[in-house]
Amino acid sequence: MAQDARTTFVDGLRVTADHLQHMQDRLREAVMDLRMTVGLGRVAWGLRATLDGGAVALTPGAAFTPSGVRLFVDSPQSHDLPPERPLRLVMRAANSDVEALRVGDVQTLVTLSTTVTLEPDDGGDVGPDALVIATVDGSDALAQPDGLFVATGVHGHTGAHVQDEFGHWRFDGAEIQGAQGPPGPDGPPGAQGPEGPPGPQGPEGPPGPQGPQGDPGPAGAAGDPGPPGDPGPPGPAGDPGPQGEPGPPGPQGETGAPGAPGDTGPPGPRGSRGPQGEPGKGLSREWPFVAEMAWKHGATMSPPDAVRLLSNLQATLSVDPHPTVLERQPQIVEVWFSRAETQAPQPLLTLHGTTTLDGAGVFWKPAVEPGMIEEVLIDGGRLIIRLHVGSIFDEQERFFSAALDAAIGVETLHAPGGVHETWMIIERG
Repeated sequence: MAQDARTTFVDGLRVTADHLQHMQDRLREAVMDLRMTVGLGRVAWGLRATLDGGAVALTPGAAFTPSGVRLFVDSPQSHDLPPERPLRLVMRAANSDVEALRVGDVQTLVTLSTTVTLEPDDGGDVGPDALVIATVDGSDALAQPDGLFVATGVHGHTGAHVQDEFGHWRFDGAEIQGAQGPPGPDGPPGAQGPEGPPGPQGPEGPPGPQGPQGDPGPAGAAGDPGPPGDPGPPGPAGDPGPQGEPGPPGPQGETGAPGAPGDTGPPGPRGSRGPQGEPGKGLSREWPFVAEMAWKHGATMSPPDAVRLLSNLQATLSVDPHPTVLERQPQIVEVWFSRAETQAPQPLLTLHGTTTLDGAGVFWKPAVEPGMIEEVLIDGGRLIIRLHVGSIFDEQERFFSAALDAAIGVETLHAPGGVHETWMIIERG
């Protein structure tokens, strides 16, 4: 059976330079095979570039050039932005040696170093021993495509960059957009675990509905009459009976002398109810409201699904807001998260982001990396989305209603003002 090339050392062998060179060449072949498997011209880990004021910040990490040489940065770096645009952040490999260890003209101890420069981007080739890891365009926007990074180890294809337990940045793999497959068959039930300790007694529930009246029991024997009781207080006066029909007029009597003024007579009968008036302006089905939303109220979802939903949260109003509202761009979207209920009180967390009003569209994007959001949601809990629509109005100066037609699927009267609040349950990751 064939074996990989190697060097065998035995007692009494005179080790020559050929032996050592052969051993080193085979090691370099194995290392190059691994690097080509991971991917040449790619970032293996770390090397995340971000804009930090007037500089480009770079995290530690490693990459491989198209020629297979290793590029390495062992500590965070910061490179000031020059005035030229566009720019590119380039890593280059260079060799040197220890001159004191040379044999004649032969370099016997060769070293490799990496330099990082932020230079004008003329579109030229940087060569096989260099790698462009980020660019800055004329509007000072930094680009670092995900295709530059290699997904290493176990990854979930969320498209996010996350930090491992050592603080090193890793790429979680390109996001997979394929349709979800059918569910697999249920596995066999596991063994029953031990019975847990009894929980604390819950609060007393409300009384149940009254049961049906039972059948009457048999009549008992008549008792002896008791002594007469004291007379009770007089009861309230009963309602007046219906007014009788007027009798025929009697003959005209003689005019008598004027008498003394008499007492005031009883009031006449109440008139019939008039027709119902038109409804006022406060409640109307035509009042502007939240017509659609891109999430399902009360739904249950996993943390990764929630991260994808929050990456571009959308809702649609029934009409366009007033032009002055669109000019101001008020921040009407508020996203809260309450961790899963435990015995101890839990804080209410706020996920910061930016709201954009575009016609009738309401868009919200988070201000933090997807990986940080997933770390917040991983323990499960309640995700709360609040739209402060009561602070905006349409072109007829009607304030938007917080009615939940889109959330519960029932048309309601639209009272102006209020906060449109919905929520979803996030499973523990």
